[in-house]
Amino acid sequence: MKPEQIKILVADGDEASAAKCVEVLSSKGYQVELANNPDDAMTRSEQTTFHVVLTELNFPGQMTGLEIIKRIRDRHRQTCAIIMTGNPSMESAVEAIRLGVCDYLTKPVIEERLVDSIGKALSRRGIFLTSEETINKSIGTRLRQLRREQGLTTQQLANRVGVTQSQISQVETGRSAASVVTLYKIAQAFEMSLAEMLEGV
Repeated sequence: MKPEQIKILVADGDEASAAKCVEVLSSKGYQVELANNPDDAMTRSEQTTFHVVLTELNFPGQMTGLEIIKRIRDRHRQTCAIIMTGNPSMESAVEAIRLGVCDYLTKPVIEERLVDSIGKALSRRGIFLTSEETINKSIGTRLRQLRREQGLTTQQLANRVGVTQSQISQVETGRSAASVVTLYKIAQAFEMSLAEMLEGV
């Protein structure tokens, strides 16, 4: 399934946090809708069936994110849910688990963690992204692992390869595919063959 076919609802009253989530997920090609409060989330969920709902846990004076999830699942049982909060607690985490929430993220949400969480939620529902995207992500994960094992920063690796730090970051996060030439240069920077570098991908 292609990312542009995936519908995600982000429910968050924190403008900065909400904007960041929408920006990150939209950049991956997902269809993303934003609800700034529980009532808006309910209205949108009545109009659209979302694959994933990413919601803030606490909305002061309003229903909680867990209540939002319960109500949406009353209508759409296949919807996967992810909770995010700046005030994590054992009690809310346990309740989230009981509800079958796919993940419980602590704010500020790290971009890589958010993207991984969405991927896992989709997999749990039996939805997998296209093979090219999966390969790009696997290659990126492998390169990040090797870079960290060698104690290199993205800037240091970029300097060795002769590309920008941004290019290395994009390859590591799977946002773009590296050319064969670039992969070969990265392998040289790691002092290994291309086959060794991509082992297990």
